[in-house]
Amino acid sequence: MRFLILPGSSTDRELFTQILQKNFYDSCFINAIHQKDFNEATTQSNFDVAIMGYYSGWTDGPSILTTLKKQFPSLPVIIVANTTDEKIAIAEMKLGLTDFILREHINRLPEAIHESMKKAQLSRVYGEAQRENETYYQLLFENNPYPMWISDQETLSFLAVNNATIHHYGYSREEFLRMTMQDICITEHISTLLDHLARERISSELCSNGTGIGRHRRKDGASIDVEITRNQIFFNGKKAVLVLIHDITKWKRVEEELRKYEILFSKIRDLAYICDPKGIILFLNKIFEKFTNRKPEEFIGKSFEPLFDEENLNKAKAIRARTLNGENLQFELTFKDTGIVCEYKNFPLMDEKGVVIGTIGIARDVTERKEIEQRMSIQYAVTRILAESVTLHEATLKIIQTVCESQKWDLGIWWTVEKRTNMLRCTDIWHKPSIIAEEFVAINRRTVFSPSIGLPGRVYISGKPCWIADIVFDADFPRSHIAAKENLHAAFGFPILCGKEVLGVMEFFSQKIWQPDKNLILMMASIGEQIGQFTEKKQAEESLRRRIDFEKTIASISTRFVILSDLNNAIDIALADAGQLSGASRAYLFQLRDNGSIVDNTHEWCNHGVQPEIQNLQNIPVPMFPWWKENMYAGNTIHITDVSQMPPEAAAEKEILEKQGVKSLLALPVYAEKKLAGFIGFDNTIATGTWNEDDLNLLRITAEIIGNAIARKQSEAIINYMAYHDALTSLPNRILFQNRLEVAILHAKQNARAVAIMILDLDNFKIINDSLGHHTGDLLLKAVAERLMQCVRKSDTIARMGGDEFMIILNELMQIQDAALIAQKILRTLYQPFQFNGHKIYTSASIGISLYPQDASDTEGLIKHADIAMYLSKEYGKNKYRFYKSDLNTDM
Repeated sequence: MRFLILPGSSTDRELFTQILQKNFYDSCFINAIHQKDFNEATTQSNFDVAIMGYYSGWTDGPSILTTLKKQFPSLPVIIVANTTDEKIAIAEMKLGLTDFILREHINRLPEAIHESMKKAQLSRVYGEAQRENETYYQLLFENNPYPMWISDQETLSFLAVNNATIHHYGYSREEFLRMTMQDICITEHISTLLDHLARERISSELCSNGTGIGRHRRKDGASIDVEITRNQIFFNGKKAVLVLIHDITKWKRVEEELRKYEILFSKIRDLAYICDPKGIILFLNKIFEKFTNRKPEEFIGKSFEPLFDEENLNKAKAIRARTLNGENLQFELTFKDTGIVCEYKNFPLMDEKGVVIGTIGIARDVTERKEIEQRMSIQYAVTRILAESVTLHEATLKIIQTVCESQKWDLGIWWTVEKRTNMLRCTDIWHKPSIIAEEFVAINRRTVFSPSIGLPGRVYISGKPCWIADIVFDADFPRSHIAAKENLHAAFGFPILCGKEVLGVMEFFSQKIWQPDKNLILMMASIGEQIGQFTEKKQAEESLRRRIDFEKTIASISTRFVILSDLNNAIDIALADAGQLSGASRAYLFQLRDNGSIVDNTHEWCNHGVQPEIQNLQNIPVPMFPWWKENMYAGNTIHITDVSQMPPEAAAEKEILEKQGVKSLLALPVYAEKKLAGFIGFDNTIATGTWNEDDLNLLRITAEIIGNAIARKQSEAIINYMAYHDALTSLPNRILFQNRLEVAILHAKQNARAVAIMILDLDNFKIINDSLGHHTGDLLLKAVAERLMQCVRKSDTIARMGGDEFMIILNELMQIQDAALIAQKILRTLYQPFQFNGHKIYTSASIGISLYPQDASDTEGLIKHADIAMYLSKEYGKNKYRFYKSDLNTDM
């Protein structure tokens, strides 16, 4: 390397040389001690770096620096000085000094030299790039699609024009170079041009620029409105002006149109807007701020794109394209930030020649209307579902799907309140096909919520909707870890209400974080009440259906023991029927042997997913379980609502039950000929809770049937009787009634007599049953049966067909009016009040009568016509009887 050293003293020279020799080998050092040495060195040599002191005997640092920079512009120059004056350092830097080092930091000199060399290299590269840029800018000037020219700042003569200028104005390049800017300016705009250029000449900043509006004339005489952008430059050594032209003739027309509409649009209450063909907003009235929370001036001259999400934006672009093709369109869009829904009317904006120069339109806020329509749509959909659904289960799944799809929820769950356990159990789940939530679905199907636990429990205990924006951060959401794994965030639950009673909870989930929506909460609360009314109705129907199923199950169990010779198979099927009807996890029979010392689990039915225990419950010594033994031999019903709370004396029983996972149970002794033969029971392995009266009755009757079957000597008579008689009232059932009716018709045919069939239905029985309970309802049915038997002959037949319906066969009638007399007697008898458990109950009956052979000649026809007559009695005000043929209804 070659170093030029200009020391301030001999000490500096020695110091500089010593440091440089140590760090830069094979270097050449040229010392300029006097001005003669400096002049000779600068004329005969080139240097890589110059190092000097701030003062020397013949000059100072700034003078030497100025001289060096003129002759060697890219030469790195470093000053080493004693001074710490910042002003001096800054002045030197402005003159081109590369680095300034204090003598006390002289050890930094090698590092400063390396840095200076790097900067010099970059400077050379930058210089080369600048020369390349000049060529690039020349190409850019020539190929720019907008008119550009360079004019003399003093004379306004054209010095250079690009191709776009020639094309746009119609003059050739040679013509332009003989012209001035005044030649293309319309007269009234020339003075404005001159004033503007005068201001630019006065400016001291070379880079000053200006922008303005003008009107030019083309060679063909046509005038054009232009936006002019001017920048001062040097061109071929003289001051010049670089001019860029944008033709705004079309936009000036748009402005003229805007002025026409601006006053009108400022008065209306709707949003008004005008856009150019590219979607740039040219005008907005003040309503824009109300709709978007953005000021109109923020968007004037900008695109409307930031106002909409992707879906609405794509729709808006498509509408704009169609409008520019001349279509008048009406459509809806939603603003992204406010959620306001607007109904738009969009029209093409045309100039006086009919050329489309943009779009114009108005937008009306229809958010409230859309919400009302949405609410009505959902309520209508829910109402329709409820009207068309036969069962509650059928309705709930459709409702969940409808709410999810209409409100953009991803997953919905229906939780039913189990009155027996006071727990919430998942009964239905629906989710979008695109949602993968297997683990979340599985855990919900297994989970049972207590009141106040989790979102369903909170809704249940409060009776009010609950919204969680992001369940991941909710402390009282036990399923949050699974929900987070499957990207579920927002959750919303609302109660299914009937009055103040919560019948269930509907729960919805979204994969997005969703802040509470007050309108949606109010709407779904209303729907919850609507569903609650339906639920109550269906639960009442279900209760009645369950009652019918109960009776059918008992009849079925009874019948099986009549027609089946295989006792074990009959017991298995009976346990299955009883277990399914009660909803038990297990139904079982234990039988004693060896004089009551050993008990075996001989028969077992298990619900789906429940582990069988029969193999583990054989050869059990009875004395091992003294508490159980004592209760069974005492004939007690063992009703355990919570196994974990069994008394201390039942410790052995509690231990084995907990091993089996039993939460609650119901068990009854089974007697054969009044001797304890074993016990029958129901287990619940899912939840604790009380078993209802129907379960107890079902188990009691099943135990009795099985006990009688075990007692072979009495089983045939008892089973045969129960197969043909009603279990509650001991009246003949449908089977026996059918048989006796066929015999009565045969006898009447042989003896030329009449037979009357009566169908009797209690009035308002459902209200009594629901309000006072099934037990009171059963007592009423028994009492009605007893009074009916007092109203007919022994040769006649009274049968209970199920529910509150009875049928009567009146054999060998001498005259038809005898049937009317008996009907009147029945109505009078039943009209008298009944007394049960301190309740005085009033009821009545509606009776339909058909006659053989006048109304039908077979059993099916007689029953059908009597049923029709009975419904006519109800229509005529209840507590009446009616014959099938109207001419017989003379006195009712």
